[in-house]
Amino acid sequence: MSSETLSFEKAAPLNTEEISNTQPEEITSEIDFSLGTPITTNKTSNIQSEEIIESPITEGIDFSQGEEIKVSNLEKLEYAFDKNTQILGNIYRIGKAKVQDIFDEDKSFKDYILENEALRQKDVEKEHWKFASGKYDDDGIVKAGEIATLILDPGYILAYATPWGRAAMKSYKMASLMGGLTIGASYADGGQAATENDDITTFGAKYAFTSGAVKGTIHYGQGTYDSASSGGVSRDSNTIGLDVSSGPFRAVIAKGEADTSTASITTEVTDYGVQYNLGNGLTLAAVGTQIEENTGGETSDITTVSAKYTIAAGLDAYFTYHDYDYAPGTSGGTADDGSKTYITIKASF
Repeated sequence: MSSETLSFEKAAPLNTEEISNTQPEEITSEIDFSLGTPITTNKTSNIQSEEIIESPITEGIDFSQGEEIKVSNLEKLEYAFDKNTQILGNIYRIGKAKVQDIFDEDKSFKDYILENEALRQKDVEKEHWKFASGKYDDDGIVKAGEIATLILDPGYILAYATPWGRAAMKSYKMASLMGGLTIGASYADGGQAATENDDITTFGAKYAFTSGAVKGTIHYGQGTYDSASSGGVSRDSNTIGLDVSSGPFRAVIAKGEADTSTASITTEVTDYGVQYNLGNGLTLAAVGTQIEENTGGETSDITTVSAKYTIAAGLDAYFTYHDYDYAPGTSGGTADDGSKTYITIKASF
């Protein structure tokens, strides 16, 4: 390497003015695009969307070990109270919408009613996010809370629970609608140790009504068994039924469903029946039951036809015919079908 000393003292300085006046040369200034072949859209149509490889961010993630969201009975009651409205709140919302309508020419009173209600429901969904799936909408505690919200509504109390309120009603028919309602609920604590959280909650309601010659009752029941024990099974069940009669005729239909959440098994049961009293001690009846289970596709159909004849006071004769059909689906069971006939004499002393 040379050891000479470099000197820049005699070097000519750069002329920055010449550099600044230099214009960049356009690289396309001498290219003629007029003879180019345009790209047609049909050449791009061969690109298939299937060639796009998607890689979802959730691929490979196992959600089965996620912890189940627990909902307490108090939360169910709060949800039932918040999701329903009462007369005082409705009066406030109507007044608010009217004021908004007066000061806004672009929206009507109806627009603000719908908008405010949508915001109210959004707030309920935000506060009670655990109920967003709708899983608890038919829960017994939630239903009991909804009924309690109705009964404790000041408007309901004023209209139906006070003499002057009933006197102001044009008709007593609406007031009598709640007269045939019977409600019951129970709660059993699971105790301590292994069964500490194995709580049982049941709710039932019956409503009796009369319309001319027709009499009937509507039945509803709901039960929840929350098992927190290792290997335990949690169950939710609900039933609803209608029983009507008119003169010698009676008809019943009922629907029930049981969900075993731990094993993801749903069982549906449908019952129906009719009865007719021919007089002279003879009564005919027909009853059917259908059972379906989602796991394995098991089904069972049972049909029963019977006749009852009163021979004398305290002495009855019964003729009963059963027909059944069981299909195991993919559960591994054995298919079975057949029929049975019974003749019975019953004496009462």
